[in-house]
Amino acid sequence: MVDINFFQELSQISNIASMSDVELLNFIKGPLFSLSLFIFIFGLIYKIFRILMFGVPINKAEPKGSPFASTIKMLLLKPFYVFGFKDVLSKRTVTFIAGFLFHIFFLLLIFFIPWHAFVWDKILGVELPYFNATISNILAYGAVVSLVILWLSRLANPVTRLLSGKDEHFANFLILLVLISGIVANKWAGEANYPIILSSHILLAEILLIYIPFSRLSHFMTYFVSVALYGRSIGISGARE
Repeated sequence: MVDINFFQELSQISNIASMSDVELLNFIKGPLFSLSLFIFIFGLIYKIFRILMFGVPINKAEPKGSPFASTIKMLLLKPFYVFGFKDVLSKRTVTFIAGFLFHIFFLLLIFFIPWHAFVWDKILGVELPYFNATISNILAYGAVVSLVILWLSRLANPVTRLLSGKDEHFANFLILLVLISGIVANKWAGEANYPIILSSHILLAEILLIYIPFSRLSHFMTYFVSVALYGRSIGISGARE
């Protein structure tokens, strides 16, 4: 849960210049983290609310199928539809594999490496299982490599390069900084400069949290909303996918 008193704690911000490295770290992982989490959660809630309230046309037609069953089917099967487009897969194999691996690596990093598992324990009060250091490092380096490949393939393809705007490039750059700073913080654990390095990593992650609801990165939530609405519309019309 987000600490409702974090607004009062933000009064410390005027004293940042005089903070020690440890005090700065405590501020970043304390009230500043609470603020970024607050913006992230309510930003996503607001975005989904807007989609549901203003983006769903009213359909008074009597359903010819089962909207609920069609919605569930679409949510479960839609991610696998890409395997049916063999022409796309043959031409975009590198992009598909890099994108798939990046999302898997990044998702596992968020939840199941030791340091992040401790954070989730603090937020939710639930201790998640976590990988050992070797697997955690493989996930981190794998996420960096797959992201770079995915980014380069986006730039190399004329279509995706044309469709890519500043938002996509900034998002890729920011995620890359978060990943690299996390790797550096892990390597420098216990060193004299560790507090400031860890502070940099957490601060970058907080910037990413704040940025997500206002960017296309919010697709990790809005994707499921759009797929669910699509499945519902199919169920109402009785069409076959």
